Amino acid sequence: MEVNQTEKNTLEIERGNTTREHALRTYSSDVAKALKQNQGSVIKIAMAEEKKRRESLQGFNEQKESKKWLVWIFVFLLLGAITLLSVWYINRPKEVVIETKTGLQNSEIFVEREKIFLLEGGRSTIIQNIDQAKKEMQSQNNQMMNIYMLLGANTSNKKATFDDLMSYLGNDTPKAFSVSTVKDFMLGIENREGVVSPFFILKADSFEELFPGMINWENEIVLDTYEIFGIEEYLINDLSERSWQDKLVNNKDMRYLYDETGSVVLVYGYAEPETIVLAESQETFDRVLGRLQDRAK
Repeated sequence: MEVNQTEKNTLEIERGNTTREHALRTYSSDVAKALKQNQGSVIKIAMAEEKKRRESLQGFNEQKESKKWLVWIFVFLLLGAITLLSVWYINRPKEVVIETKTGLQNSEIFVEREKIFLLEGGRSTIIQNIDQAKKEMQSQNNQMMNIYMLLGANTSNKKATFDDLMSYLGNDTPKAFSVSTVKDFMLGIENREGVVSPFFILKADSFEELFPGMINWENEIVLDTYEIFGIEEYLINDLSERSWQDKLVNNKDMRYLYDETGSVVLVYGYAEPETIVLAESQETFDRVLGRLQDRAK
């Protein structure tokens, strides 16, 4: 009986040990499993944080790049605006008028009014100044105005030559019809019974110089002066290809340019052998001629 009891106790002790060992193994494995799972979670969290950081950095870089492009666009727009303003300032319409006078001043003939302005700027500026003079003459019935052009302060207000005017208008006059030919000139405007008409007086040293120069210039007169005389631009090519016609009027050799309808566009003639009057009509020519003759008396 004692032996059996002893064996029984031994078996119970063994079972107890086995149970404790099993319990210890279960606890250890649970801890290991937990550590393994936690480690996986930490890695996942770290990877997620890294991904988030990279995405944030990428977004920041994209935003930074976008801002950089915006800055460049702004700079280009600013430079463009400055360039446009500079071009506008240089080419802006400017009527540099010194004064408007009455009576005989610097004219080849007697005039009631005289417009003085600096010859500067491009063609559009000069034409606008001349157009302004035409507007002033609309209320000055049966009067004439001399447009007296100066080269500007840098030249001590030297009087502009015919070549100077053509150059500022962007025209190239024939070599035979240059400053060596035209020694002096006048651009005038008359109001004849409410009709405002420009005219030129061109003076040379001799007929032998002036005649060939005018013949050479005939094909370019319309192109060079169409805005001054108010000729429509679409007529330039047609009129430039037309031949000027000779006509004797009051013992004066005249040259006429007609349009396709037979109307006079321009006319010029010799007031004196070395002096030409270029005008829009025979009537204007006659009036200017009369004042030239009065001046010579």
